[in-house]
Amino acid sequence: MSGLKVVLVVPNYSFEDIYPDYQVSLPLFDSIKLVPGATHPLGISYIASVLKKRGHSVEFIDGVFEDRKSLIDKIQGENPDIVGIQSVSPLWDRVVSLSRDLKDIFGSDVLVGVGGSHVNTVGGSCIEEHSCIDFAAVGDGDVIIPDLCDFITTEHEKNVSEVGELDVGGIVYRNDEGELVYNDPVPRFVEDLDTLPFPDREIIDLDDYCPSIGFYRDRPSTNMVTTRGCMMSCNFCHSSDLPLRKRSIDDVIEELREIEKMDVKDILIYDQDFGADVERAKKICKKIIEEGFDFYIGCNLRINSFDQELIELMKKAGFWRVFYGIESGVQKNLDRVNKGTTLENIRRVVEKTDEAGIQVFGSFILGIPGETFEEGLKTIEFAKNLPLSFAKFVPYSPWPGNDVYENPQKYGHLEKGFEKMSMNRVNFVPHSMEKGDVETLLRKGFKEFYIRPTYIWRRIKSIRTFEDFKQNIRGFVSFIRS
Repeated sequence: MSGLKVVLVVPNYSFEDIYPDYQVSLPLFDSIKLVPGATHPLGISYIASVLKKRGHSVEFIDGVFEDRKSLIDKIQGENPDIVGIQSVSPLWDRVVSLSRDLKDIFGSDVLVGVGGSHVNTVGGSCIEEHSCIDFAAVGDGDVIIPDLCDFITTEHEKNVSEVGELDVGGIVYRNDEGELVYNDPVPRFVEDLDTLPFPDREIIDLDDYCPSIGFYRDRPSTNMVTTRGCMMSCNFCHSSDLPLRKRSIDDVIEELREIEKMDVKDILIYDQDFGADVERAKKICKKIIEEGFDFYIGCNLRINSFDQELIELMKKAGFWRVFYGIESGVQKNLDRVNKGTTLENIRRVVEKTDEAGIQVFGSFILGIPGETFEEGLKTIEFAKNLPLSFAKFVPYSPWPGNDVYENPQKYGHLEKGFEKMSMNRVNFVPHSMEKGDVETLLRKGFKEFYIRPTYIWRRIKSIRTFEDFKQNIRGFVSFIRS
């Protein structure tokens, strides 16, 4: 028996939903994007790959390129059995609205489900008040969704409209009485990542995607992971305290061989911390050097994962940029967000990385609980005095489960609402500041960091590709708009 027809969807959105307007686009020239950019959704590519391997048919529609009408028209044109919608917290209202529109059109003939970081953070209860959503996949969708499709195909002969119980691990659904049913385990994770096929990059055109400034050096660009999860417990992050699972080195290298055949020039490794296992990371770098791959590679690295031998191997392997979550230039605020490091160590690591010839992208949080305006200014000065190639200043935004989110009155004022949960818009203000103070610090950090003669000269000297040149122009125009 043939499989189901599955349409995987990113809801339609614009960067204005997430970023400050001065960082988004030029007035009258909306197609010219400044700071933000789009990368292809890796999780959806994994789900598509597993579904195809099991005999199901898959289409992907990315709402970043669509308005609501064109998105729905394309979904209707595919005549799906299941529509799976990716969810991130700032776009949750759009996910619900799209689900409602789809149920109005398809009724019970099509199952509409959600998954992604929002569902994994909030849990399956996020669908409790939304009868337009039939199920939530909590955990790794690339095992949950294919198992659901197999279950429907074998147990119900593909008749979606007659499916009652969705007896699949990781699925949360509403029974006939309207009660939510949680199928253990919830969340459900893939323990052995090597059992997964490589993500299906044929469902997208890589030329359509251009990442944000500082997250690529050339195009076409793609992304990949060598691990999933994070062992750390930073209290502002939705990815903390997730089980760390590692792919074998051979599996990672084999995927790189496949990517090489696609003429990709740039790779962003999306691991939360590429150096979580330092010796393993060294072995990956040595294999990349041995294979002779010619990629620009960027990654995330935790300050405490820095290792001199590793950073030297990364440079030889083609790593051009490392992203460090620095967060603050005041020790008590580093302690508040559980970074587990010191200002002295941060300075040492950033300087050593820069000396190795790898550009450093530093991220800083403003509006941390208990932080004062003067301390925010110290963080900006700290950023300016580090040898950084890029800096990002974002507001503190707590997530469900965090004590600041659950008991905000203890720490300040929180504007609740999932659409406000963005690391680019102020939704939390500590007792020690006003909202205008946080907004002033964000603009001040952006402007003062990037408009220094020494920094501008540093950027000019670092240009190696035409894409480098274009990124610098985009960044300069964004500064002028700020």
